[in-house]
Amino acid sequence: MRYKEMTTDELISELNELRRQNAELRRAEEQRMLTEEALRTSEERFRSFLDNLGDIAYETDASGNVTYANKISEKITGVPLGDITGKPFLPLFTADSQEIAQEVYRRTLAGESPEFELTFTNGRICHFKNEPLRDGNGKIKGVFGIARDITKRMRTHEAVRQRNRELSLLNRISKAFSSTLALNPFLQTWFQLPPRYYPIVFYPV
Repeated sequence: MRYKEMTTDELISELNELRRQNAELRRAEEQRMLTEEALRTSEERFRSFLDNLGDIAYETDASGNVTYANKISEKITGVPLGDITGKPFLPLFTADSQEIAQEVYRRTLAGESPEFELTFTNGRICHFKNEPLRDGNGKIKGVFGIARDITKRMRTHEAVRQRNRELSLLNRISKAFSSTLALNPFLQTWFQLPPRYYPIVFYPV
């Protein structure tokens, strides 16, 4: 063996080199373990953050299957979380919204970041923001995004629009009635009479 031919100084030098290499390997292993632990901790914090959001957070694969949805998804959609993940996302929406969802999904897989509104089958309306989900090489492998429940806001806006339509209709009726009254002297005289004379006008004895 070559070690038998080494001098004491050479053996010490060889041992020191082996010790140095072992120390580097240990440091590398420790660093790897620390990196993996840091990654796990970071992922846990990330998931915890998403699970405590008041908005829906979601991920899908390139085939349109939901690979992740946070806890609030269950409350907003009315669908158990176990029936959301691992399943296609389209059945979660109304027929009209499914057409929109398919289109924006294709656009996201093509690299776009669209914003849009969809209605779930339970009637809840959400504003969505999609982003391409990429792998470590930058290739698009799916979609991730956030959806905010805007049902209350949309219903309030619709109630205001309905009220404005009613007021507009009443205004047109009032103008039409005023025009009719201006052209009819009999009606002008009738409206000038006290209410006690109305039966006399319409039901003369």
